[in-house]
Amino acid sequence: MPRYVYLKLYNGVVKALNKACKELGVDIAESRVEELVSEPPREEYGDLSTAIAFYISKVKGIKPVEAARELAGVLDRESIPYLSDVTDVGPYLNFKIDCQKYFLDFFKNMGEIGSRYGEHEKKKFKVIVEHTSVNPSGPINIGRVRGSFIGDSIARILKACGYDVETQYYVNDLGRQSAIIYLGIKSGVQPEVDKLEKRYGRYAHRYDFKVMSVYSQMYEKCSSDGKLENKVREIIRRSELPDIDLLHDMRENARRCLREQLKTLERVGVKFDKIVFESEFVEDGSVKKVIEDVKRLPNLEETSDGAYAIDLSKHGIKKKNIIVVRSDGTSVYLTRDLAYHYWKLKRCNRAVNVLGEDHKLEFSVLKTILKLLGKVNGRKLDVIHFSFVLFEGEKLSTRKGIVIPVDVVIDKGVEKVLEMRNELKEEEAEKIAVGSIRFEILKQSLDKPIDFRWDKALNFEGDTGAYIQYSAVRAKRILEKANFNHESFRECLSEELVRKIDSYEEISLLKYMSKFPFIVRSSAEKLDPGILARFALQLAKRFSLFYNMCPVLDEREKRSSRLCIVYSFSNIIEKAMALLGIPSPSKM
Repeated sequence: MPRYVYLKLYNGVVKALNKACKELGVDIAESRVEELVSEPPREEYGDLSTAIAFYISKVKGIKPVEAARELAGVLDRESIPYLSDVTDVGPYLNFKIDCQKYFLDFFKNMGEIGSRYGEHEKKKFKVIVEHTSVNPSGPINIGRVRGSFIGDSIARILKACGYDVETQYYVNDLGRQSAIIYLGIKSGVQPEVDKLEKRYGRYAHRYDFKVMSVYSQMYEKCSSDGKLENKVREIIRRSELPDIDLLHDMRENARRCLREQLKTLERVGVKFDKIVFESEFVEDGSVKKVIEDVKRLPNLEETSDGAYAIDLSKHGIKKKNIIVVRSDGTSVYLTRDLAYHYWKLKRCNRAVNVLGEDHKLEFSVLKTILKLLGKVNGRKLDVIHFSFVLFEGEKLSTRKGIVIPVDVVIDKGVEKVLEMRNELKEEEAEKIAVGSIRFEILKQSLDKPIDFRWDKALNFEGDTGAYIQYSAVRAKRILEKANFNHESFRECLSEELVRKIDSYEEISLLKYMSKFPFIVRSSAEKLDPGILARFALQLAKRFSLFYNMCPVLDEREKRSSRLCIVYSFSNIIEKAMALLGIPSPSKM
């Protein structure tokens, strides 16, 4: 991989500031310096800025303005690549680049790797990303697919950063929900196909929809019938003996539902490297081993009814008496999840779980117990929590059979796209619909609830995936008309070409594009695809401004330089879309 210009500039500024602080007698970690380097609030101030003078002023007991002046006096400017000027404005230091050198090297970076621009060096470091893991009790719901998009995009971004990434889907084919479904099927409960057809049309006969109907009916019956509830408990108990035939039947029920769920996920660009069934850890004895280990923990107590509960209050967990083994000796979800993590953590350097915000306590408990059992052992176990999604203001519940399936949402999106662009083929319309769904969900802050509405998500002029896709199609069309490709790009690079870049729109777009490798890295470090999604939107907006203000094909003198800008934009926006899982239409 090339040494990207923005990273050279950024790292150069950080190292120079770190060195200058030491010369002033201020000890500060380089990671802290990085936190204090950012872009200034207005472009005319410069390309990078730092507020590190406030830190220095506290250490030395001087005014921030004086600290900034002292810092500027000892700063090694020659060590910072592409630097043209440093100014201290009040307590801030602003850094400006030499655009000619910077843009030429940016184009050289692009010439080296083209469509791979933004990728980083390979690392011998394995990351397992577990996401989606929706219960096999119905179709994939728009309320849960947010985790799929986050996990899938983070996996793509981590791969681009050079990590060896494996994605896993953990199937909850045991426990109460699966037992209710098993009992419903064995009892001859039939799916209410008429109701399903009325609400879900052509999907009514798919297995995941039918099993949802069986589950919601059986759930209601078990809630009001103690005998049925006892049967559910007996199924759970037998599954953990384990009764192999029963275990395999429950797994097969889950597998049939999962096959349909995976078809849905494939429609939105989500695939998995490995499917892991919860029942496998019961069958091979892993869960029994976990129970033995947990029972040896000093803060475990046996309750009056014979269950085992753990008190983790000394470790910051406020909830007391967390059940880890039921009174009948069977495991709870937590125990089986511990077995899965025993297995998973042996196979990676870092594990990342993508979970809804309703799982915050469960994950804290899981991680705390794993640490107490000595199973983390220097490996990293991280979590991405996300808030949930409403659809057009509707709250969803699988138990009650009230869901908005992702397939139905896509179909509605395709219908709306074709209403606006009736000349498009359905395949292209689906790409636009999927891109709109993914972007609308990914652009939001992880902790922000989303009320998904098509009128917002599918606006070709708004802050949408369709807007980004449209900018990408525009760029491709220009390059096709000019017959301009990677070889054309490499052939016309020169200092003379770069000197022709002088308009605000060109300069602003190029500077913003050059940040892409840094944005990819930041998204990976913070485990937040929203950083990349919001960057892609702003990049598309800058390209739109360039497109409107800077003629390309009809401009003689600047045609080559502007084609180089369009080519660079095309590679970067296509790469950003790929990392976000946004399909690239050929026409819009």
